Amino acid sequence: MRLIMFCFQMLNKLVDILEKLSKDNECNTVVITTNAPNFCYGVDFTDLTHGTIDKRRQFAVHLAAAVK
Repeated sequence: MRLIMFCFQMLNKLVDILEKLSKDNECNTVVITTNAPNFCYGVDFTDLTHGTIDKRRQFAVHLAAAVK
């Protein structure tokens, strides 16, 4: 079984989609579902621990904003 981990790319895609939906006057509810037994097994912190300092900082800022 492949575990679903929340990563930086997923965070960016989700933020983009939610920003677009927030401007849609016909959308007033968003439901996020999955076909897997669990929605998410956790956060993939690889982007926070690998790569350039700027990439790690960017991931940390996005992650903090997402959980705020």
